[in-house]
Amino acid sequence: MERPTPQQVERARADLLTAQQTIAASNELLAAAGLSMEMPPRPPLGMEINAVAVKLPALWPDNPRKWFLNCEAKFRLHKITAQQTMFDHCINVMTAEQSDVVMDLMERGPSPTCYDDLKQAYIERRTPSTAERIQRLRKLGPVTDQRPSDLLRLMERILGRSIEGDEIAKEEFVRRLPAQTQLIIRSQADLFTVEKLAQMADRLASVPVMQEMSPNFAVTQAEASREDDVTTLASLHQQLAKLMTSNDVISAEVAELKRSTPYGGNRRARGGSRSETIPSRRSRMYRGLNADGLCWYHLVWGANANKCSEGCRQAGNSRAGR
Repeated sequence: MERPTPQQVERARADLLTAQQTIAASNELLAAAGLSMEMPPRPPLGMEINAVAVKLPALWPDNPRKWFLNCEAKFRLHKITAQQTMFDHCINVMTAEQSDVVMDLMERGPSPTCYDDLKQAYIERRTPSTAERIQRLRKLGPVTDQRPSDLLRLMERILGRSIEGDEIAKEEFVRRLPAQTQLIIRSQADLFTVEKLAQMADRLASVPVMQEMSPNFAVTQAEASREDDVTTLASLHQQLAKLMTSNDVISAEVAELKRSTPYGGNRRARGGSRSETIPSRRSRMYRGLNADGLCWYHLVWGANANKCSEGCRQAGNSRAGR
């Protein structure tokens, strides 16, 4: 870079002097008019951006107190402390029905405590009464697909407070647990807080066997089922034995009739008596043998037969002729 010439340096000094004289003259004129050229200090750029970027959730009708606490946490994060700014942000996210609750405060205009007044008024006007809370609590169903600790949190939201130390609320909590979990939790209810009981119930709910039916009910059903099975099985055995016996008797009778009737059973043997009775036929059948050489008794009763006909080929037979 070339060094400035003496002429250039002299010219720059003259220009600077002229500018200083112009500024001084302007300040004198402004001072005479009661004005000033000094600008007010600008807030940090980051604070401006944060104040614009803050976004509040929709108002929680079931728990407005918790909603205001959540909003205040966001205000602190964004370094918002002005009452009017906090008031405006809260009103901005309310529905028409919700803003009707505090319409008088909106019409009142700016106030040094406008946000505090808004918070107090809305909570007092929209918080359910104790009777309404208890009624809603009683409408709660048993635990199904939710964790027991989730049920506890829901009960506390309905009541608007912690139920720690409230024995009635603790009983309501335990009563809504699954039957199999109640058996264990009730035995510990006097020893632990409701928060601890909820943690225990969560662990029990994660055990696969606890997801089945109630233990007492399961035992009763199992015992009844076993008794029914035994009775049914015995009955089936009896019926099967009767059917097998009947089938063997029928088979033996048919075989004997075929063997004793030369022409297929429709014509009686030549010289046979027309007056032959059915009992006499049966007696003859019992004395005869089937095609395998077994008597009627061994055909029906096998090795357990107490009688036997002459000529029976039953293995190990020593009772033939009885």
